[in-house]
Amino acid sequence: MRPGHLTRIVNKKLFERLREILEDPLVAATVVHGGSLDQENMFIEPTILMNPPLDSEVITEEIFGPLLPIITLKKIADSIEFLKHRPKPLAIYAFTKDGNLKKRIVEETSSGSVTVNDAVVQV
Repeated sequence: MRPGHLTRIVNKKLFERLREILEDPLVAATVVHGGSLDQENMFIEPTILMNPPLDSEVITEEIFGPLLPIITLKKIADSIEFLKHRPKPLAIYAFTKDGNLKKRIVEETSSGSVTVNDAVVQV
């Protein structure tokens, strides 16, 4: 991905924080796409992390950067229990055609906002 087409990290402190998250060996092992850093231009390539450790900073703290951790579960319904046993997230993005699951997510979880079958409408 070419840095000229994407925004930069807003300041050196945030860049260093995100770099440290990505350089944690247990997190680095979960990178499935992206992950390159350009400190001079304060650029971090959009990065997908598959199943990073649940106690890692990329999961336990707000990210504010181009890092997308993905946690896989055996059953989608398990996501409700997963969310209930963690601190309240800023947002939940649920993608489902199951009306009952949608209702359960809205009623049984707590977050800053919930968006179903969309990722842009919240903006």
